Parts: sequence; C-alpha cells; structure tokens
Amino acid sequence: QKTAYEIPKRDWSSDVCSSDLAEMFLGLGIDRKVVKPVVLALPYGGQHLGMVGVFEDWLIGKIGWQEPGIYVDKVTRPCIWLARHFGWVLQERMDSALAFRRWAREMVKAVLPKTQSPIEWQSPSGWPMRLGERSTDEICVRTQFFGKVRMMTLHESEPTSQLSAIATAKSASANIVHGLDAAIVHRMVEACYANVSWLVTNHDCFAVPWFDAPWLHRTLLATFRKTMEEAADGLTLGIQADADRKGHQVSVPLPVFGEPEDMSEVGSNPHLYG
Repeated sequence: QKTAYEIPKRDWSSDVCSSDLAEMFLGLGIDRKVVKPVVLALPYGGQHLGMVGVFEDWLIGKIGWQEPGIYVDKVTRPCIWLARHFGWVLQERMDSALAFRRWAREMVKAVLPKTQSPIEWQSPSGWPMRLGERSTDEICVRTQFFGKVRMMTLHESEPTSQLSAIATAKSASANIVHGLDAAIVHRMVEACYANVSWLVTNHDCFAVPWFDAPWLHRTLLATFRKTMEEAADGLTLGIQADADRKGHQVSVPLPVFGEPEDMSEVGSNPHLYG
C-alpha cells in the first residue's frame, strides 16, 4: 500500500516523454491492485521484464486490446517506462527484500560449489527443507510438422548430474520464503485445532466462525512474528550446522536485511492478514 502511495509522488521529469506518460498512468490510477503482484514477486526474484508483463496486462484491462501495429507504442513502451520508474521506487522502499534475495544467492554460491551436496535445514515448524538444483544438458529434438523439419531445444537434468549453484540460486529466495510460509500455516493449523470449533484453510488464507475471528487475527500476527524472529538467526545456523555435520569446511554468510530493525515491530501491522 505504501508503494502505491509513493508512485504518484515521484518526480517524473527524468526523460522527455515523462509528463505525457505520467499524466496517462496517474489518470488511470496506480493502486494497490496493480502494485501488489510486483511487490510480492520481488523477494522471489522478480525482474524488470516480469514487471513489464504485469503492467501490460493491467493497461490492456484499462484501455482495451490494441492492434498489433500500434501495440508496441500504446502498451509495451509505456509499460517499460513505468517499470523503470517503479523499479527505482522499489529499490528505495524494499531494500530489505532485495538484500534478502542477494543474501540467498550469495549463500548458495558460497556453499554449494564446495559441498556438492544439497543445502538442508529445518523450517521453524520442524519440517526438513532442501535446496539443490542439478545441472541441465541441452537436448535438440528434431521432428517433422506437416512435412517441415522442426527443432526444439529441451533442458534435461540427470539424477547423477552435478549440483548447479547458478540454477539453485535462481529459486533460493522463493523456496526459502515458501518454507517460512509453510511453517506459519503448520503452526496456525495446530493452534486452531486446539482453540476453534472448525477451520477452513487455503494456502495462507484462513476461515473460522465469526466469533473466533478476533482470536484468529491476533494469533496470525503473533505466529508471523515468532516465525520471523526464529528465522532471522535459525536459517543461517541451521545451514551451517548441516554443512558441519556433513564434514564440509564452509562459512555460511550472515544475512543482511537492509537497515537493522527491531524484531518486536514484526507482525505489529494491523493490516497484515486483514
């Protein structure tokens, strides 16, 4: 929500076409709906082209489909421009998420090439977690389609292939975040089993009877805070302990999440899970 507020306040005068494009986008209304998917994808490795795609879908929904001859000028180029400005705002507002993503990649590249074994640790709820993508080989498949020779390149990995730090690093932040999400869900299901009459859950969404809703919201915030507090140190310590147990001499880098923040503030936003 804060990012959606920040976009209209930005100085749009960095290039010649800024005033016209800024007027168009601000007139359409840059709100939480268009900002949310880009912000959520950032810790998972979201890139510039991914932002452009999100903005293209949103803009087409606003102005309608454009003919191929004018699509680039009416849709693609404006969305590239918006994604560039949006990226600058994200760098200012979400430096901690970007720092986490960099740490996850650096951690994989520091550990995996030396150990050549999967990176393992326990999530805060006790579930085993593992990172380790294997190197892929390119396979050229040749076939005929209506009498014409066609070729397609496929990427395939063998069970005996070496572990690839590059491939693993690409999805490291996403897998770690999903592991933390799963830990929160596990803990919430356990808490609900002991405290509410019934529960329906879909991924990280929860439904309880209306009279249990205040308890559910308080418990969600407390569980989120507890899980994040444990993950701040437990993630690095768990990966280091696993490497030591396997006899690998590696040093797992400590995570740096932007400016130091008081962990007691985590989970204090009343809009979280609202």
